[in-house]
Amino acid sequence: MIKKIIFWLENARWYALPMTVLSWLTAFIYGISQDGNILYGAIALIGLIFAHLGANLIDDYIDFKKLTKAKDGDRIILPNSRRDKCTFLLNNEATLKETLCVIGLFCSIAALIGFALFLLTGSGVILYALLGAVVMFIYPFISRFGEIALFLAYGPFMFGGVYYVMTQEFAPEVFLISVPTAILTISVLYINNILDYDIDLKENKRTLANFFKTKKGALKFWTGMVAVAYLSVFMCVASDITNWQVLLTYITIPLAVNVYNSMVQFSEDEESVPEIQWYNFPFENAEKLISEKTANFKFRMYQIRNLMMYFALIFAVALMAD
Repeated sequence: MIKKIIFWLENARWYALPMTVLSWLTAFIYGISQDGNILYGAIALIGLIFAHLGANLIDDYIDFKKLTKAKDGDRIILPNSRRDKCTFLLNNEATLKETLCVIGLFCSIAALIGFALFLLTGSGVILYALLGAVVMFIYPFISRFGEIALFLAYGPFMFGGVYYVMTQEFAPEVFLISVPTAILTISVLYINNILDYDIDLKENKRTLANFFKTKKGALKFWTGMVAVAYLSVFMCVASDITNWQVLLTYITIPLAVNVYNSMVQFSEDEESVPEIQWYNFPFENAEKLISEKTANFKFRMYQIRNLMMYFALIFAVALMAD
């Protein structure tokens, strides 16, 4: 049973959960500063985690059904996709039906938690839950606007929802506080789409990244996104919504530069593997990824994920100074 749970958590990409947990943490700490209910905020996190896991499996389920397939002996492969894409389905470790059942389980748990919070805190939570659910289910079908959908889910919807269950209030300033971490979160998806630039074009999948004529052009847009994230931190201080300590997030700028340089290297040589620096920690299963020849993709995803993690953690801890 435990092995089965671990199997599905791995395939639901549990390693991406820090993005949800740290985004939630920022909203949670701000809710505490406004005398919010700690227990209700913690319950909301559990619902968000299961919604995230379910959304990841939904994405794989739909991708497996939509992507071009080919035969390699007795095996089915996705010739235009990364080596690690939908591997549990390709290797017959699980069926589509089983995947759908697990998706239903994860989403049902998230829905039950949402219903419990509705009973505890009032009808306002229904609005945020429905908005989040809509994003979760339409996200795989709106690849060109995926970043916008993710920004809404991890920004106004998550922050507004967590703040509401903790305080039973709607507060516009929460939305501004959500902007920095939400942008860093969508930048993870955006870097993923730059890494999949050629693959997505082969599959006729239109993303914001391949809207640009070259990978370097897409990377310039990412640079602008990240600049807005750091600028929005300053705006939170200038608007007197947060304390000046949140400006400590600026110490993560070298990590952003590291991501940029790594992606420039990728645009020139897709098989290149970025050198791991001491500040890139954590890098899970590094040797295994190198041997499987997926390090060129995964290492860069770790770099952008870790940037988001460190940024959000510093932002959240700095809010405690209020």
